[in-house]
Amino acid sequence: MAAAAAGATERSAAGYVAMVAVYLNAFIICATWQGITWTYASEIFPLDIRMLCVSLTTADTWLGSFIIARSTPYMISDLGT
Repeated sequence: MAAAAAGATERSAAGYVAMVAVYLNAFIICATWQGITWTYASEIFPLDIRMLCVSLTTADTWLGSFIIARSTPYMISDLGT
């Protein structure tokens, strides 16, 4: 990331593919899977464990989003090296 911060960037096909993959991932997750955790988990579980299951699916969604958000900049910056 230091090279990108210094302004030494290199445009390559791999960089464009990585950028498309990031946007495609965001679009697919937001358009499909993101809403399923709220609707599906709140409907299929019995009332006595519903809150626990919804909280676990929400935590899992947040954890997955956190991992993607934290790892993507490093993956993109390492493409040119």
